[in-house]
Amino acid sequence: MIKFSIITPTHNRPELLARCIDSVLSQKRNGNYNFTFEHIIINDSPNYDYSLVSNNESFMRAIVEGGIIYIKNKENKGVNYSRNTALQLVTGDYVIFLDDDDWLANDALLDIYNTLFNINKVGNSIDWLITNRVYENGKSITQDNTKNKNIGLDLKEISYIWDYMVFKRFTGDATHIIKSKIARHAHFPKHTKQGEEFYFFLQLPDKFLYKNLNTTITDGYNTGGLTDTLKSQYKNNTWHLWKEKLNIKFFAYMIYRTAKVLKNKYL
Repeated sequence: MIKFSIITPTHNRPELLARCIDSVLSQKRNGNYNFTFEHIIINDSPNYDYSLVSNNESFMRAIVEGGIIYIKNKENKGVNYSRNTALQLVTGDYVIFLDDDDWLANDALLDIYNTLFNINKVGNSIDWLITNRVYENGKSITQDNTKNKNIGLDLKEISYIWDYMVFKRFTGDATHIIKSKIARHAHFPKHTKQGEEFYFFLQLPDKFLYKNLNTTITDGYNTGGLTDTLKSQYKNNTWHLWKEKLNIKFFAYMIYRTAKVLKNKYL
């Protein structure tokens, strides 16, 4: 039996969160499937009307049954604070990060379970698995948005630093499935409210295993959303990131990043 802990921060998007929740609750939990899940939702918009979600019968039943853990921040703290809060509540074997404007594909958890089970049973333990995050039409989120450039890397170990960050051998957005005992010992930046996920992932084992599976679906980046916001916050975030605990990997990256800022350029 594998238990998945799905972490979803949300901010001012009850309609999209409702879709996200429905995609989680619709995953097969019974019958011959040896997995279960909990959905940890951190509402970071305390003054926004989320009655569309909180008054939903399926949502309330899932809270009673333990399938959903729902927490509302007393004030807006940011996505990093919300994810760190959720990580402390995890009781599953694997953590999956799912944004509120994304949703799980049909049988996503079953496909992930089968991947983990089939590889683990031959003696290989998977600490960090990455699958695809795609548009609804199945096209991957890569630079040309036409095809999955990573297919040739299926079931191969990939370095997050060299293949993902430096040489861009692995491209596009991804779904991260991380062993909980590893994820709980890492944290997102405490001195920046939004983004900068690289800080969290650099605390994990250097390599992840990639599986060519379409497990989460997105509408794409919304204009005025977090991606646009971070561009205007890039310089300030760079200085705030120097306050984080740095080891040699973070230090080397921050030297590179600060040089970019001083040249008034973005990564």
